[in-house]
Amino acid sequence: MPIERTMVCTRPDFDPATIYAAYWVGRTLRKLEEFGLRITDLLGEFATKEKLVEALENYDPIAYWGVGHGNATQFAGQDAFIMLEKEVDESLFIGRIVHLTSCLTGLSGGLLESIAGEGAIAAFGYSVELIVGVETGNFPNIPSNKATESLLAPDCAVETMLSLGKTIAEAVMESDNLSNVEIENWRKSGHPDADLLIWAHINNRDGKVLYGLPEADEEIPAPIHPLTALASVASITGLGLVVMKW
Repeated sequence: MPIERTMVCTRPDFDPATIYAAYWVGRTLRKLEEFGLRITDLLGEFATKEKLVEALENYDPIAYWGVGHGNATQFAGQDAFIMLEKEVDESLFIGRIVHLTSCLTGLSGGLLESIAGEGAIAAFGYSVELIVGVETGNFPNIPSNKATESLLAPDCAVETMLSLGKTIAEAVMESDNLSNVEIENWRKSGHPDADLLIWAHINNRDGKVLYGLPEADEEIPAPIHPLTALASVASITGLGLVVMKW
């Protein structure tokens, strides 16, 4: 018997980017529980395909929020082991909302579009490398740093808005609005990394994609956030900066 307002979330925590994302997604999950959402939270070593499939079968959730590494056709969980593959796992999400906080799973013709095309209510993610933090020496190297909080807030807002009864399209719009607020806040801040963070927010905002039925008027009973997180570290040549990406 399906449990209403139920969501499954997978949160790997094996490298800097996934550790950072797991922290902020976890904080969002606690808020969603206060709104009455029942969450199966698969953290760390439990963020595997086996555990995900087991949770989907046992609880029949309306939504799945995945944090992890990604590319156009695959999504990975703990220790970068593959959890989802295009043309293999779409049937797991028929009738559900899927949110992946990760890089590139939202590319045209990729994993999320395929999931939506095979019967998911909607599939939300990113067609770009999702930037979740910066390492410049101006922020502490801890998950709770202000740069990561700012960059992940728009992503986490999708689930919050859905849990408050917004439609999928409205939730994504609110996420974009929050990105714009964060951009303006950094613009006014005078912070030495403001330009970098503004660029990162624009990258994330403009790389958001939504497949499926965003035009549906009916309320979605549970939020899906994603966070499909993918973590890689890349240097910005000449700036001496490191940008952490999902």
